[in-house]
Amino acid sequence: MTFPLVAPLYLQRLYLEGQLERVPRWISELTSLTKIGLKWSKLKARDDPLQALQALPNLMELNLIDYYTGEELTFKAQTFKKLMVLIIEQFDELKVVKIEDGAMPQLKRLTMCKCQNLKSLPEGVAGLNALKKSDGMRCPMNSLQWFKNVVSAYSSHPFLEIFRNRNIFHCRNTR
Repeated sequence: MTFPLVAPLYLQRLYLEGQLERVPRWISELTSLTKIGLKWSKLKARDDPLQALQALPNLMELNLIDYYTGEELTFKAQTFKKLMVLIIEQFDELKVVKIEDGAMPQLKRLTMCKCQNLKSLPEGVAGLNALKKSDGMRCPMNSLQWFKNVVSAYSSHPFLEIFRNRNIFHCRNTR
């Protein structure tokens, strides 16, 4: 006798570790999820790595570590409505992050760590009006000008911590 796998509808936190062929379809049915962590998934670039996650209506914290092997990550308009914390770590191939208008309107903290091929600040970051803190650790940083660009890009003037080679640079926009 076999029993069909039913998604645990009232689950609030989910952590998955290990390589995935794709995000399980049932994740988008977990409407009570407030926090999700996906580690070492290594999703391939052929699929939209955020499609199942962006449909979660109560998601407040998203922690992605070595989750995706593509070069571009796009947060689509009007998605992740309640997301407050986003952590993107160890995306080895990631070059571009795009944040479309209306995506993540409640985001208060953005952390990007070990994204060593990232070419620039996330496109659309200036639209994150609720942002209070941004952390950057071991991402490409070429000069003090880069730090100034990060701070001035945010209209909410958040606190910014950038960690590099055991040194900590604290930046706050003073405008």
